[in-house]
Amino acid sequence: AITDFVKSNDINPDKSHRYLGLADCFYAMKEDQKAYDMYSNAFKIDPSLVNTQVCLKMVNCLKTLSRVEEALGLVNEYLSVFSNNGEALILKGSLFL
Repeated sequence: AITDFVKSNDINPDKSHRYLGLADCFYAMKEDQKAYDMYSNAFKIDPSLVNTQVCLKMVNCLKTLSRVEEALGLVNEYLSVFSNNGEALILKGSLFL
């Protein structure tokens, strides 16, 4: 799957969903730095992704990478829009453990 997403990115790198596909592959393989990098690329193309579940995956990557302050900022941004999202609230609480 990664090879196909890389080819797709080479052909048309300005589409966020191509980076999201790569990010999800790396996320599933627990390669958090690579996943974070791909999510970051997608966010640069489409900043509205902060209002999606993709944001929470990125927070999880940052948490695993021990980048707690960045993770906290991102989850707070998500919660400013979705204040009653249980998954985001639990994720935010886990950052303090």
